[in-house]
Amino acid sequence: MISYAQESNIIYSVENFFINEGLPVIRIYDINQDHQGLIWICTETGLYSFNGTDFEIQVDFGKINYYPNKLLFDNNQNLWLLKHKFLTSSEIRKDLSDLKVFSKELNEINLSSYINDSIKKSNNIYQSEDGNIICHLGQKIYEFDTILREIKLPIESNNFIHKNKDYIIVNDTSDAIILSRKSGQEVYRYKEKLLTKAIETGEDLLLQFSTGETTFFNEKRKNEKIQFNSISNSPFFSQTKDDNNIIWSISLREIKKYNLQSRSVVDFNKHNLFKSDSYFTSIFKDRQNIIWIGSNQGLYKIRAKKNNLFFSPKAIHHSTRAILPLFKNQFFISTYNGDYLYNLEKDSSKRISDTNIKYSAIKNETHYFTINKFHHLQKVKINNHELDSEIKIELEKADLSNPGVILKNKTNKHLLKLANNILSFDDNLNTTIIYQDDNCQFRNIQKIDDKFFLSTTQGVKIFNEHFELEKTFLEKYIIKLVHRDLVFPDLLWLSTPSFLIRLNTKTSETKFYDRKYGFINSNFTSIKEDNYGKLWLSSYAGLYRFDKNTEEIKAYLVEDGITNNEFNNYSSIVMDDGRFVFGGISGITIVNTEEKEEENIQISNIEIYECQKISAKEKVDITKSVNKSRQIKIYEKDVVTNFKFAHLSFDNLKSKVYQYRILDLKEKDTIVPWLNLYSNELQLGKMPYGKYSLEFQAISRLGVRLSNINRIELIYLQPYMKTNLFRLLSVLFLIGFVYFIIHIRSQSLMQQKLELEKEVSLRTLQIIKQKEELEQINSTKDKLFSILAHDLKSPLITLKNISGKINYLINKNQPDRILDIGKTIEDKVSNLNIFLDNLLNWSLQQRGHISYNPETININNIIHDVLNIYDDRIKEKNLNINTNISKEASCYADRNSMHSVMRNIISNAIKYSPINEHILIEFEPGSTYNVVSVKDQGKGINQKTIDSLYKNEKIKSEKGTNGEKGTGLGLSITKELIELNKGHIKFLTNTKGGTIVQIHLPSKS
Repeated sequence: MISYAQESNIIYSVENFFINEGLPVIRIYDINQDHQGLIWICTETGLYSFNGTDFEIQVDFGKINYYPNKLLFDNNQNLWLLKHKFLTSSEIRKDLSDLKVFSKELNEINLSSYINDSIKKSNNIYQSEDGNIICHLGQKIYEFDTILREIKLPIESNNFIHKNKDYIIVNDTSDAIILSRKSGQEVYRYKEKLLTKAIETGEDLLLQFSTGETTFFNEKRKNEKIQFNSISNSPFFSQTKDDNNIIWSISLREIKKYNLQSRSVVDFNKHNLFKSDSYFTSIFKDRQNIIWIGSNQGLYKIRAKKNNLFFSPKAIHHSTRAILPLFKNQFFISTYNGDYLYNLEKDSSKRISDTNIKYSAIKNETHYFTINKFHHLQKVKINNHELDSEIKIELEKADLSNPGVILKNKTNKHLLKLANNILSFDDNLNTTIIYQDDNCQFRNIQKIDDKFFLSTTQGVKIFNEHFELEKTFLEKYIIKLVHRDLVFPDLLWLSTPSFLIRLNTKTSETKFYDRKYGFINSNFTSIKEDNYGKLWLSSYAGLYRFDKNTEEIKAYLVEDGITNNEFNNYSSIVMDDGRFVFGGISGITIVNTEEKEEENIQISNIEIYECQKISAKEKVDITKSVNKSRQIKIYEKDVVTNFKFAHLSFDNLKSKVYQYRILDLKEKDTIVPWLNLYSNELQLGKMPYGKYSLEFQAISRLGVRLSNINRIELIYLQPYMKTNLFRLLSVLFLIGFVYFIIHIRSQSLMQQKLELEKEVSLRTLQIIKQKEELEQINSTKDKLFSILAHDLKSPLITLKNISGKINYLINKNQPDRILDIGKTIEDKVSNLNIFLDNLLNWSLQQRGHISYNPETININNIIHDVLNIYDDRIKEKNLNINTNISKEASCYADRNSMHSVMRNIISNAIKYSPINEHILIEFEPGSTYNVVSVKDQGKGINQKTIDSLYKNEKIKSEKGTNGEKGTGLGLSITKELIELNKGHIKFLTNTKGGTIVQIHLPSKS
């Protein structure tokens, strides 16, 4: 509930808080304000803080079994609670044992760290201007801050106060009041009265005596005399001084104001703003110059403001229907309950009739012409500045369902706007319709200079003085009101149900002003312009002031001092002195625009009073961290985040609304537009992951900003498993895993393929090898059969012929000739033996069955063994065999293989050597290979045979010098046996004819 009182140009609003308006208890003991700006209220049950919206209990006295009635805050933000102990009727003593101190977190502090045990009682405890808690005991002053400081007084006293840096000390002793300096210098001694209260007021001291007299004391000396000014005989027991140099004091039933400038006292109870059964317990002024008063009936808040908005007389509390200027400082008011004359200068009203409601009126020199709700056109006579008789006629020629204002043209004709026509009448009330339009409805008609502006449902129509239509604007809009700008005649300000429109009639340029500019309701009932470039617009929801230059809009409600929030059509005038009068459903509001208005809206901080994150398992208070970092990190587990806002401005409490909105920082877009809260609490649930800005502010009910905009960054953290990075890594991992599986599978298949190909290749190689072996075996077999068929046939036939010849000689009894044949048989058998030996080695080599057991062998012994074998053949050809080999000559080879090799090489040398020639066998040692050379002087081996040998082709054997035949196996088996023993064979041409065969064999393993 809000009540108002006016003194001069100051309006006082008194707001009362009790149980059904938020305060949990009625009885208030003390009020104070902490360093953050919160109001603290000590009640009969507990200690409450008030953040501008909520009363929240901080200390429950029932739980601590302690019921204080005084609270103080020191510079360390500690809270001091104490009880008052009344020892005598003239002394108020405080028992320090009944004092508790709490930290800013409301944890109880051990008093021994603050107060000396010897200090038990004090004659006075209060808080100085610098915030220290001061205790007075006898001749000492104790100041409690971070440490305990002691100040010694010149004399012992029961009461004191010190004044600024001068420290004028007022001491109340048993026999006198002594005013002295801190140094002990006595200024004045007053023996006749006892002091009960002393207040420092700046230059003065306000003294209260036991007689009830209140006096100002001024130290300024005039002819060595001290000045006293007695101003009241009314006592007080608590007081505070506001920013206007006014001392507010309370006694049990009274609230008084002491004006330090005029030395006057005003009883504030005269306004009847408090409950009749209230008695007052405490008074306090906060930093916004608001007076808080505690009582047994709750909490009172008094706000003083200078304003040029004035109330109408209390006699007029009726809904106005028309306001018309009458005489100087007087105007005519038509209401639902009758007609009134209002004298602005005397601030009084007089009821003159109870006639029907006037919709509109116009005045000439002697009469008023009005139209009422019964469609009666009336002529009312004016006599001696008062309304006298009236004449009524009933209009029959026009539709009067929507009557409007009455105007006057240059022909002394009066114009009346009706629903869809314009009616003209003269002083004798003779009527004529001069304009009619059945396609639209007329809303208003206004005369500006020599033009008439008709507002209709199809735009605004402009007529000349003869009421001829000249131009029409904005035919698509419903126009209610027209105002031509006082500075720029080409500009029109138009009112529609939804907009204020600025129209340039020269260029047809328009601009629309709606809610986003600050209009809560754009359905205006009047438009007035002052001399400071501001439009005043009354509406169905408040009074607006629109600055044409800055486009700033300020709204006024009942809370700001206007009479009502809803204003009526045709109920506004401009007085001769420039003041505006606006009529509404509860009376009139007068605006004095000649004075610069003092802004009453205080833009203050809005803070997060409490912030909690709530998950399924816990509730975490993050208030401190949020206010420090201005950031909240919200995780997946956090279900909701609760905010409680505190707007530490205690003005406009009843009209305060909290707003919030949420912006997307990434997209730079509004996610949640400005929304109003039903309280100062906000609960946010889950939002899409990302960064947002939570903005919140306090506004009035009409949208006027009361606080700054506070911003908190909200970071909704995406769980790592839900981030795009995790999804990307998961996809990459899945792709990698699939690739790995495919790769492993591919590798396995490739390995299987390779193994299969290897197996196939091996099998193929085996088959090819087997095929080659088989082909070789077949070839060997063919060769073997060919050799056996060809090469064995000749010696066997020879042996057969020899055996036949032997039989013949035996039958002829010629034994001598048989002896000659024996030599031939021996040669044939020897050749056959060599052949069979080569054939055997060749067949073993073809099948890979030749044994290879290398060792260091004596090559000289092997050569001599072979020469012994061919001794007869050597002698038969009379060959000279020379061996140039040392007895120790050796090589690393298989012994049997070397026997076969040397037999073939030496046999060929003998075979192809002519009779009586030389054969040279040499041995040349080497570091890696030893070389055995066999040189003959025969016809030599041809190149074709050498090529066939190296190509492993079949060698065609040639006959020896004595017609010896061969098989061609000798050289082939020799080459293969030498290669088997890690050596190689070379054929060179002898310079003297014949062939040089070189056998290269390893010298060591």
